[in-house]
Amino acid sequence: MERRYKFKSLNTFVNNEWMANSAKRYRSCFDKEEVDYVRCELAIYNKLFDEEDWEGKLVLIATDLKDKKEYCKIEETIKVKKEDNIFYFRDGWGNATPGNFWKKGSYKWKASIDGTQVGEVIFHINDVGKVTNTHNPYFIIEQVRLFEGDSNGWQERNRKYLKTFDQKKTRYIWTEIKFKNLTPQEYHYEFHLNYFDDAGQPKASITHVAFMGDNKQDFSYYVERGWGTNEGGSWTDDKYTLEIVFNDVMIGAVTFNCAEKDEEGELELITSIEQTLAIGSSKPDNQNKITEQDDSKTLDDLLKELDGLIGLESVKKSIRENITYLNFTKVRREKGFEDADKI
Repeated sequence: MERRYKFKSLNTFVNNEWMANSAKRYRSCFDKEEVDYVRCELAIYNKLFDEEDWEGKLVLIATDLKDKKEYCKIEETIKVKKEDNIFYFRDGWGNATPGNFWKKGSYKWKASIDGTQVGEVIFHINDVGKVTNTHNPYFIIEQVRLFEGDSNGWQERNRKYLKTFDQKKTRYIWTEIKFKNLTPQEYHYEFHLNYFDDAGQPKASITHVAFMGDNKQDFSYYVERGWGTNEGGSWTDDKYTLEIVFNDVMIGAVTFNCAEKDEEGELELITSIEQTLAIGSSKPDNQNKITEQDDSKTLDDLLKELDGLIGLESVKKSIRENITYLNFTKVRREKGFEDADKI
């Protein structure tokens, strides 16, 4: 019997929040402290689209990558409507208390329909600690620099680091991230590099997954990823923001320009409201004005200016979450609680 579907993707996620275009926060590396259920999403193209409905038996199995131990088995009868061009199935396994079910290790989801395996995906659970807006037990970002090159730009040793790129000559814009490892433990890590134009529209997204061996504490490492084409033309005259996301937390952001000529220079990591306001203002005069008036403005004034900027949505969210946390700890201290005390 001819298959009634074509495999599209099998993704893993933990955070069940809905994102744009009915997507989830897909990842392959997680920390034990954040994991309640490890969820997976199977997507298939419906070959009988606009013709007829059909049913099939779907089986999802999660196993340990090392000893092949089976951790869960989900069996469902799927009903694919003829109106569905792409059919999605989402489910997961675990425990409502984070850290109770999934332990440190590497695992695999396998999906089959009517007895035929259609896809598999590997995911990793670390045991280093939960990453928040105020604490990252894995590493610290030391520097982010950009340079131009072809598709093999990561091999370039004589790099010219730029803050403005000649948009007519630019092929790939390569991102060089230097980070210092903070833990002696081994772990798998996953960077999401998200690029936005000045209007806040997504330009590009790159995922980098790698492994950190044990006993590497206090060593610095580099991640190098690029986006563009060898022919050029992918980058236009505009101002861009690069956001670096790790474990669903934005750990750094920089801005750069594409214009009429290259301009060498270092990039500044966005770490405060004042920096965000200055970076979000297109005109140099506005940047100087903001810097001069920082001391006289209240937090509410700065937040209003922050909200008025176009784009930088993840930066805005991260800053507000930091403020909420700081206000919470302030109230605790005023009530006589130490930071380590439980309420």
